[in-house]
Amino acid sequence: MTRRLEAHVIRHMVDAHLDVSLEPGHVTVLFGPSGSGKTTILRCIAGLERTEGGRVECAGEAWDDGRRHFVPPRKRRVGLLFQDHALFPHMSVAANVAYGLPRQSRSSRVETSLRAVHAGQLLERRRVTGLSGGEAQRVALARALAPQPRVLLLDEPLSALDAPTRRELRADLRQILRAEGIPSIVVTHDRAEALALGDTGIVLIDGRVRQTGPVAEVFDRPRDADVARVVGVETALTGRVVACEGGIARVTVGPHEITAVTDEGLRAGDDVYVCVRAEDVSLETAPSSGGSSPRNHIPALVTDVTQEGPLVRVGLDAGVRLTSSITRPSAAELGIVPGLPVVAVVKSTAVHLIAR
Repeated sequence: MTRRLEAHVIRHMVDAHLDVSLEPGHVTVLFGPSGSGKTTILRCIAGLERTEGGRVECAGEAWDDGRRHFVPPRKRRVGLLFQDHALFPHMSVAANVAYGLPRQSRSSRVETSLRAVHAGQLLERRRVTGLSGGEAQRVALARALAPQPRVLLLDEPLSALDAPTRRELRADLRQILRAEGIPSIVVTHDRAEALALGDTGIVLIDGRVRQTGPVAEVFDRPRDADVARVVGVETALTGRVVACEGGIARVTVGPHEITAVTDEGLRAGDDVYVCVRAEDVSLETAPSSGGSSPRNHIPALVTDVTQEGPLVRVGLDAGVRLTSSITRPSAAELGIVPGLPVVAVVKSTAVHLIAR
């Protein structure tokens, strides 16, 4: 039988019910904008705050019934990792990791935990001052893992790091969580982080759970326009279904008619939101044919160009507003500048329709 952690958190502006898998190594991502209640939920699960009429239950054991029964944090065996490391500056690396461990197991657990997070070389460091951001976060993660918690809670664990360190630790963190086999809940508002780390995604908006499912499905197929906005679907336009047959819908969007693959049971005349991610919009300077997938070709003018590291975000006026994200070499090859006429190309499989 699959073990679950269930939490119905009622606290201030939060009223959210979560049902989280406790399978070894399973990672659940709580995703949403600032102020949506993500950190409050973690604090209630950890026992740092009490629910107000809600409940928290782990593998059948009640931790907080919202009334009189309350298991204190130290007895829940929950590991915590915060974005600001929260290391003791006057203590050595080993002493930080050992903090709170039984004396008889300290030495072995400290070494094992540091090696698990690829930081064994820091074992002899006398002070944590002077550690890089990535090193400090690895030490903090080792400290959270050392007591072998039942559940690991990570609150924006990478947001305080610079971009290169964040990318490196993000890849390592997923591998570490799987290898340690501890079920984890990660709070983030970073889409790349959520996709890289998560098995299950839970979207929170205004203190309520709005969508739950496999993390890639949540990001690729948002349930409604609010979720689409939160998970970073750059284009969400209003449209109307002209016809729908065999899982292929023809939809009018502004002055255009496009096709989309759908299983939403839509009918002619239905109003929909048409959602397209920027990375699914490729650009051409002349129409082309070919390719195995049905494609939509939409004439447009480039309105603005924004450099975003290795990518270029291109704003488009096609009678409706579109956004494309392409590589810098592609932008240079196409000569992308404001005012350039282009053709936006979108596969029908990349168009997600939401009934309005």
